[in-house]
Amino acid sequence: MECLRVGHRFPSLTARAVDGSTLTIPDELRDLTAVLIFYRGHW
Repeated sequence: MECLRVGHRFPSLTARAVDGSTLTIPDELRDLTAVLIFYRGHW
């Protein structure tokens, strides 16, 4: 996978939110400014 660079589109993905709901990125964040933090979880 190629690294994201300035001006590149964020790839479409579905992630699970902390509350258990699903979030489709970037569709649901289209009109917002957002910071995404990816947490790996357990080792």
